[in-house]
Order: sequence, then structure tokens, then C-alpha cells
Amino acid sequence: MKPIKVLGSLLFLLAVQSSLADLTLRHSMELKMAAMPGVPPEAAAAMRKAMESVLPKEMTMQVKGDKALVKSTLTQITDFNRDEITLLDAGSKRFATASLSQFTPKMEGLQAMPPESQKALEGMKIDAQTRKTGRAGLLNGIQSEEYEIVMSMTMPMPGASGQQAPATVVRMETQYWVAAAGEADRLPATKEFASYSAKMKSAMNCVDKMSKIFDQAPGMGEKLRPMMEEFMKMSDKLVVRMRMSMYMPMMADVARQLKKAGQPLPEGFDPKAPMMEMSQDLLELSSSTLPDELFQVPTDYQNAPMDDLMKRMMPDMTEFMKKSQAPAAAKQ
Repeated sequence: MKPIKVLGSLLFLLAVQSSLADLTLRHSMELKMAAMPGVPPEAAAAMRKAMESVLPKEMTMQVKGDKALVKSTLTQITDFNRDEITLLDAGSKRFATASLSQFTPKMEGLQAMPPESQKALEGMKIDAQTRKTGRAGLLNGIQSEEYEIVMSMTMPMPGASGQQAPATVVRMETQYWVAAAGEADRLPATKEFASYSAKMKSAMNCVDKMSKIFDQAPGMGEKLRPMMEEFMKMSDKLVVRMRMSMYMPMMADVARQLKKAGQPLPEGFDPKAPMMEMSQDLLELSSSTLPDELFQVPTDYQNAPMDDLMKRMMPDMTEFMKKSQAPAAAKQ
């Protein structure tokens, strides 16, 4: 019986070690925005700058036990055991810490929706569908399979007769190549990622929180819930490659109106091409041991209000709005 007990103890220790494996994920990020008719070049440049300010070229996620670090525009350290989240701004060497229960309501308040936006969304309908395409292959040494999410937003638009008819204003197509289910046995890092994702879902309850934000326009939260649930299905899968294309069919109508009025269109404008493209590629996947110091606030950082740091997480569209309104104001 003794050898059996020893073997059992060894197996238990191996199981514990594998469940506590550290994780490092590093992704490249790229954003492309097409010129849009009716939007001044200065305003388009301001919008691109605002978007790029919160979308770095690389994003790193590292997990050790109950702690997770995400390095993007800011560094975010989540301690699930203590129910805490810490934001760090390397540029100003400031940090702020709050409980997860305090953090999510702050996010809701940060994304408060203006009344005019609420009214514009009232007649909008959203549809989202996920499908497994059947395509599979080896990407970055990881056996991967492709999923696709197609989301469309429609709302009543005035037609030539003056009557309103539903029209698609935004269509978003996203292809995800994710690690196949069997890779969890071969690559311990994929299993560790699934564990982290489950903790984050439980702690943040993202679908409900986002629903509350969008419910500032009555009923919009429930309209968006199916879309958010579809995207959340992908959140517990290790993404090896992602390609997102956003189309705005109404830009073709804007282009026709500008052409009829004798106004020039942006060079290279194609109404059938995506107005925005976003890509993400896995650069590094590792289960190497991480130092504990990585998940601690550096000693030379100063404490700061959480609200101040959270504003860095959202794009500042002030300059875009100013430059968009300037041409209209000059004509008056």
C-alpha cells in the first residue's frame, strides 16, 4: 500500500504544480481607419489619434496564481483573492487601487451616455450570430479553429419618399482563430488562460455591467445583450488571431449626396470597403515562472484618485468633435 500512497502523493503534487502554472500572453494590435466622406481630414486624424491612445501596438497579459496583470495603455493588476484591482500609469508613475465591487460602478459612470445619443439609439435593432466556420490549421505552432461573429445594427432612416425604412448603419464581421480544445492537454498555458477567464467573468460580470451602461437608453441593454453574450463566448478561448472589419453601408449614401453637391470625396474611398479594421496576433505564449515583484506596485509610484486614471482608459474624442463641427460653423 505504501508505494500506492507515494504514487498518489506524487500525482497530487504534479496536479497542483500544473494548476499553478504561470502564464504569459503577448499580442500585437493594429488599427486601420479608412477616410470617410463628409468627415474633414483634421477630424479623421483626431479620431485616429484618440483611438490609438487607448489601443497600443502590443498588449501583454501575465497570470500567477490569483493575480493577473494586463499591460496596455495602463497596467492593470487584479488580485482575485483580495477582490482588488490596481491601475498603474507608467508615464506619470501613479497608481490607484479599488475593490472590484467599487470599480465596475465607476466604469458605468465613466461611460455615461449623452441624451442625444440615447435618443438616436431608441429605434436601433441589433442582431449577432456566431458560427464555427469549419476552417482549422496550425497557427504559431498551435492547432487552431475559426469562429465568426457577424453583428449588424439597423435603424429607421428616411428614404426618397420621406418615409422611414430600416437600414443597416453598421455591420461588423469578426473572425477568431482560437486554440482547439485538445490543445489544453498539450499546452498547459491554454488551461491556465481558461482558469483566468472564468475568474474574470465571475468577478466582473461583464454582460450585466455593459447592459446597465447601455440601458441609459431605455431597452438598449436588452437589445445589446445577445451581441455581448456572443462576444463573451469567445472570451474564455485563447485567441491566436483576430480580424475585425466594420462596414458602414450608409457611407455610400453620404458619398452620393456629396458627389451630387459637387463636393470631392476622400482619395481612395470605396463604399464597399470596411471603414475600420482591427487585427490581433499572438506573439508569445509561455508558462515560464514569473517573479512575485511583477504584481506589486513599484515603490516610486504615487497614489492617485481612481477616477483620474480610469479616464485614461477611454478615448478622448473632444478634439474630433471640435474639428468635425468647425466646417459647419464656418458656413453659418
